Amino acid sequence: MSDKPDIAEIEKFDKPKLFKAE
Repeated sequence: MSDKPDIAEIEKFDKPKLFKAE
């Protein structure tokens, strides 16, 4: 699993997912 690339992609369309994952 990538950190920067993955988060960047999620940030673009799924911000909530980022917060839930963190």
